[in-house]
Amino acid sequence: MRVAGAITIAGTALWLPEKVYSASEAQAAGSVTAADSEGELIGQLPVADIAPPRMARLAAQRALEHAGVTAAEIALLVHAWVFDQGPQTWTPPHRVARELGARRCAAIGIRQMSNGGAAAMQTAIAHLLAEPRAAAALVTTADNFSSLPYDRWLSVPPLGDGATAVVLTRGSGPHVIESITTTGDAGMELHFPTSDPFEPVAVHTTNAPSRQALHAFAANVRDAAEQALEDAGLDWHDISSVLLPRLGKTLVSHLARTGLPAGLADRVVQTGYATGHLGSGDMLANLAEHRGPRTDEHHLHVSTGAGLTTTCLITRGR
Repeated sequence: MRVAGAITIAGTALWLPEKVYSASEAQAAGSVTAADSEGELIGQLPVADIAPPRMARLAAQRALEHAGVTAAEIALLVHAWVFDQGPQTWTPPHRVARELGARRCAAIGIRQMSNGGAAAMQTAIAHLLAEPRAAAALVTTADNFSSLPYDRWLSVPPLGDGATAVVLTRGSGPHVIESITTTGDAGMELHFPTSDPFEPVAVHTTNAPSRQALHAFAANVRDAAEQALEDAGLDWHDISSVLLPRLGKTLVSHLARTGLPAGLADRVVQTGYATGHLGSGDMLANLAEHRGPRTDEHHLHVSTGAGLTTTCLITRGR
């Protein structure tokens, strides 16, 4: 999808709880080895004690303040998640919108595993492009994995709790959106866990992607990246930084080597040391934590999720 600067990211936020579960603690408990944790360049995982919709609200408040936008100005709220959103949360996006004070917005939810936040971004961008009455859109993600039936370090990749938010407008902002594209390969659906990946049976057996799935991930990333570059009218030389999902060193290195167009592997920025994988929030977390592009610089943001689906976003500095 060619955006050509018509939409900007006016505000971003990453909310993380204060409590963390460190790699050294997991090693002492016998859950993981040093190679499984620090060798993956993940040093700690944040651990939350509040429900995800509230986490999303806290992130959204920060992003709105950063953007100079009020909750009443939000025309569309898109909330994405991976894991249970807490008791009596029939529709998480409406809970987030109500508690935020965005009571007149359209609130929708996307649950697409790890690519949920990126898919929510594309949904919100398309809405702003197509609906002239909409002045601003808000994208949120939130997950709390504390009730997992196994140690969160045993997941592939290890899972951290957190919430993210991005405010999209037609005004000014640190990220100007040039393009966003999504590609998929539904034929790979059966190569992922056939049981719930958050059930105990998934640990050590079905949680890790197969070799065939890894090859499909890489091919999907390459297709999405090439399409995003084409839609933005750029080639790989124009990209100054590449931000991949927070999947740990092994998976990130695989995607960088085999999935990115030639020349971009050396421009990958390592992320996630203090968070691990944030469910559907990795792309939004990278937007919040990594500095925006300088004037005329371009960043390539990559998200991918089981199923499988890949989204690539290209932003430039104002």
